[in-house]
Amino acid sequence: DMQKILKHLIAEIFYLRTRIILKKKIKKILSNIQIESSLAKKYKTDYLRFWQKIDRHANFDWFKAYTSISGIKDLNYVSEITYYNLIEPTLNNAIFAEAYSDKNNYHRFIDHIYLPKILLRCIQGVFLDEDYQSITDLDQYFQNMLQMHDKLVCKKAIETGGGADVEILNKTEIGFKDRRNNIVHIDDLLKRLGHSFLIQEYIEQHPFFSQFNPSSVNTVRIFTYRSV
Repeated sequence: DMQKILKHLIAEIFYLRTRIILKKKIKKILSNIQIESSLAKKYKTDYLRFWQKIDRHANFDWFKAYTSISGIKDLNYVSEITYYNLIEPTLNNAIFAEAYSDKNNYHRFIDHIYLPKILLRCIQGVFLDEDYQSITDLDQYFQNMLQMHDKLVCKKAIETGGGADVEILNKTEIGFKDRRNNIVHIDDLLKRLGHSFLIQEYIEQHPFFSQFNPSSVNTVRIFTYRSV
C-alpha cells in the first residue's frame, strides 16, 4: 500500500544520504594514510563477496583503511556504511534511542564513578542538582559553582554528540566567560542549549588518552552484541 511505499522511499533516501556522507569521510581518511598497493588485488573480490550477501553497496575502502592502520587483514571488518544503515537498525530499536541518549539520564543506570560529576541539570526547563533534587535558589547555586570551580563544561543533554554544542566556561573575577570572552549566565545557556542541558565539572584526561587528541576527552567505545 501507499504507506509501505512511503516508508520504503524514506528509508532509501536516508540510506543514500548516509552513504554519501560516509563515502566522503572514508575518502578523507584514506588521503591521510599510506595504503598498501596490493590490497585491492589480493582482497577486494573476497571482501565484496563476503559483505554483499547483506549489503549490495558494500564498500572496500573501509577494509583498506582498517588494514593499513592496524596491519591486520581481516574480511570481518565492517564498513560504517553497512553498520549504520543495516546492522545498527537491526540490533537496536530506534524507538528507545531518545531516552537512552539523554545525558541527564546516564546517572540513573550507570555507576557515578565512571561519569564526570554533574553540577547542574536542566531537564525540560526544570533545574536539578546531581541527585535530581530541585534547586530553589538558582542564582545562589550558580554563584557557589563560581567559588568552587575554575572551569565548567556545559552541553546539550539530547540530540547532540561528537563534541557538538559543548561550551567550556572559564572562571574570571566577574563571572564565567565563554571562548568568545562573553560573561555567561544561566539565561544565556537556556538560549544557547535549550531547555535540556547539563553542567559538568571539568576533567583532565589521563596522559595515555591525551596523546591521541589533547583538546578533548577521548573515549573508548565497547559494543555489546546480543544475537537476534
